[in-house]
Order: sequence, then structure tokens, then C-alpha cells
Amino acid sequence: MWIKLTILSFILIGSFENVASDINMVEYYKMPPLHRQDDYERCLWSTEELSTYCTVSTIIKPDPSNAIWNQIEEYSKKTKIHFAHDVLFSGQCLSECQKMLSELSEDEREELYVDAFPHTRKFTYDITAYKNGTLYRKMYDKIFNQCENLWLRKNWNLTGYSTVLWCTTNQEFDHYETDYLHTLFWVVTIFIVAIVAAATGLDIIQNNEDSLNYYKVERRDLPKSQQCLLCFSLVRNWYRLVAPPKTEVGRDLRFVMTIRYLTTFMAVIGHVWIGYSFTPSINPEFVEKSYDSFVYIFVNCATNIVQTFFVVSGVLLYISINEVFKKGVVNVGYAVSAFLYRYIRLTPTYAYLILYQATYLFHSGSGAYWKFYTETQQTYCRRNWWTNLLYINNYVNANQMLTESLALFVLSNCVALVLGLLIEFPLTALSKTLLRPKNEEYYKMPPLHRNSDFERCLWSSKKELATICTISTLIKPDPSNAIWNQIEEFSSKTKIHFAHDVLFSGSCILECQKTLSKLSDEEREQLYVEEFPHTRKVTVVL
Repeated sequence: MWIKLTILSFILIGSFENVASDINMVEYYKMPPLHRQDDYERCLWSTEELSTYCTVSTIIKPDPSNAIWNQIEEYSKKTKIHFAHDVLFSGQCLSECQKMLSELSEDEREELYVDAFPHTRKFTYDITAYKNGTLYRKMYDKIFNQCENLWLRKNWNLTGYSTVLWCTTNQEFDHYETDYLHTLFWVVTIFIVAIVAAATGLDIIQNNEDSLNYYKVERRDLPKSQQCLLCFSLVRNWYRLVAPPKTEVGRDLRFVMTIRYLTTFMAVIGHVWIGYSFTPSINPEFVEKSYDSFVYIFVNCATNIVQTFFVVSGVLLYISINEVFKKGVVNVGYAVSAFLYRYIRLTPTYAYLILYQATYLFHSGSGAYWKFYTETQQTYCRRNWWTNLLYINNYVNANQMLTESLALFVLSNCVALVLGLLIEFPLTALSKTLLRPKNEEYYKMPPLHRNSDFERCLWSSKKELATICTISTLIKPDPSNAIWNQIEEFSSKTKIHFAHDVLFSGSCILECQKTLSKLSDEEREQLYVEEFPHTRKVTVVL
């Protein structure tokens, strides 16, 4: 039944995918894009020398004489349904930035720099949450500000003030720092695995009847120590989990499981939607348009469904307390024992996950925004672990809280953690060790795919016919070129490698024409290459 409800919910939401909105897309695409990213992998692994990739935030400097600024200011006033389009985020490769600035004179570079100016926007994060964050900001704020303003001035005649949020270098992955917390994590993990294995083994050995019903019966006849150990039996706990309610009240409240399922489902959707709103996106207008849709009201407000958790918990608490009231055993001792019972049930699992986030979560992946989601968690877990274990994190250092998913979905995260420890982490480390030496040579070849902004190309103008085409290109052999020889050698392993002499691109005609307009007729003619004999399949049936 629950699976059917889930599928039905996805169908319902998917049927309203095309959101109606009064946003004028032609005007929308006149504004600078909220997010733009250089190629993260190619930036870091195209050289064995030090390479740095930084995420930068820029607040645009007000300029009432500029029509684009006036549009940005007006559009961003609707803070409840629109993003702040005067705050831009970019992922920039330091070497590419330096390359662009090297073509300018010293005076031109200085002219591009804009000092901080008064504003009311929050466009930066806690720099102390990132290792060497203050140092990176001191070293690179100016150069990235110049690159950002070069891009803004060239396209929109705007400027802004930029600051580094966090940086990643290719040498960080070769220096894996560990401390006593990493050791503690493994000690605790091995202890958990050992005690669960011992309890499960003991339970199976003592099942003389070789019957599944054995695991459903409490073993009161065993010594206290063995009874305690069997509490960790995997088989016995599984049957405890799926066992039907034993009391009349429990049977009457079975419908609560359906409510819990539906509310949890909506809470997950809400948190996924939050993640989509925070991460870089080529089409942020999708989120903004959603506020004009009746259906997406339920998605945008899905996080509020978490409040039903407190309602359900309150109702169940009243029912259980009411039963105790009837027996007349309520006193201070009962209240303390009830509190300790709940605390002991929840806190060890919570503490284990906090320990994981404080140690190995950061090292289990990579990406342009990986530090945003994991290094902050690592820092805050180490700073404020005690506030979370005392459940006062909403009141003490509330601006340095852990992620909501940590508190809400602690059990499911633990399952994923165990699988990650046994399978994902070792394979990830092995693949990085084996593949990294080849990365430098790999990134010397042209990228297999590149695409212009599809939405911006088609909807940035209604006055001109806008066309975007997908193109395949076969590279012409040139034995005198070292890159061509590398492409040919790499592509010869057809069973495991792509054909790197066949490239695919999504090209916007207007952008292409704009680029070619800077060249003379002779230069354009020199760029054209006639078809030549080859054995590759570079096109499809037209």
C-alpha cells in the first residue's frame, strides 16, 4: 500500500512539471546567471603542479544608470519567491583566471578591482569553518574579484565586490590528515560490529529447535549477561522490528504508521527541494516559477510537515502517560526513568553519526560544493558535539547547527554509513590511487562534450530567431601533433574507452555568430575543414 502511495505521489507531482508563471523569460535572461562553474575536475587534475579551484560569491555594485541593474533590483525585491539576483556564485579555476588577467595591463587589472561597499545582503559564510579559509581569502580575493568584474563588465557593464567562500587544491587529496577522533571512530565501529556478530552468533547457536519462532520469544531463563548480549542480536531485533503490536492500544494505533510514512515522505521531498535551491543550477528560474503553482505549494512548504512529528509524538505521549496515570504510579522517579529511557535509546546512535560527520564524511567524496556540505559539518560537529548530545543545539550556538537530516533521519543514515564503510570507502580510495596518475594526460585531450546554455540561448531574445544545435565533430588526424597522437592511442582501446576523436557540442547559433564576427572573412574560411575519409560513425539518421 505504501509503495503504491509513493508511486502515486510521484506521478501527481510529475504531471504538473510544466509550471505556469508570469516571469518574462526574455527579460529574465538579460540578467547575469546566478551560478556559473568552471570544470572542477579538469581544473584540478590537468596538471601535477599546484592547482586551485575556489567558489566565489559576488555582490553586484548598484548602478542606477544601468538598465540591467534596475531590472535586477526590481526583480530581487520579491524576496519570498525570487532569489537575490544581485548576489552571484561562481566556481573559478585559479589558473584560468590568471590566464585571462595576463592579457591585461597592470592599470587595467587595477581598474577592475572593486572594494567592499555598504550593503544589506548576506553573501558569504563562516570562513572559519573551512581549513585555511582565511588564508585563501587573503590570497585570492583580489584576483577573483578582477576576473569576476572582467566577466560582468564585458557582458553587462556591471561590477561587484567578490570574496572567496572556500578553495580546493589538487594536493589536498594526497595529504590525508587523521587524529584521535578518526581512531576513536574505528574503535567504536569495530566494537559495534563485534558485539552484534557475537550476539547474533550466540542467538543462532542457542536455537536448538532451528525454528524462527525461537527469535520471537524472550529468553528470561538465561543469565543476565547473556540476556543483555542478546539485545544486540541482529536476527532477534529484526523480528522485534516487524512484530505486530501486542497490546490493544498498540493495535488501535496502527494507522499512525501510515501517517508517519506520509509525513516522512513529504519531509524528504521538502529537504531535497531545499538542497536543489542551495546548489548551483543552470535553471534557477524553475524554483522561482514554482511559487506561482498551486501544486508546488505542497513541495515548497513540505518542510513544515515536520511539525506533524511533534503532534504525533505528543498524542502518543499522552496516551502512554494516561495509561500510567490509571495505574497510579506517576512520580518523580518515573519521570526521570522515562526521560533516561528515551535519552539512552536515541543518543548513542546520534553520537555515532556525529562522530562520523566529524571524521570520515568529508573524505568520502569530492566536488565543487562538497566542502560546503561536509567540511562545515566536520567543523561544527567538532565544535558543538556536546550541544547536540544534550539536545540544546537550538539554543546554544544555533548559527552553527548540524544538518536537519542528521537529526531527522539518523537511523537511515547509519545504514548507509555501514554500507559505505564496508564497500564504498575502500573502492573509492582504490580507484583514486589507481586512476589519478593518468588524469594529467587525460585532461590534455579536448572534452568529449560541451554545451551552451540551452534555456538562455532560446529565451534571451524574442526579436531574433534563436537556434541551438547539437553537433558532432570528427578531429582530423595530425601525426605531427602530440595531442592527436595521445587521442589516437587512447581511443584505440575501443572496448573500455570512448572515441575521443569524436566530439559532441550543443552550440547556440547567436553565440557562434558573435564569436565569428570578430574574425575576418579569410580567417573564417581557414577554419572550415572539408569532409575527409574516416571509419568513425559521427552522425545519426536524419
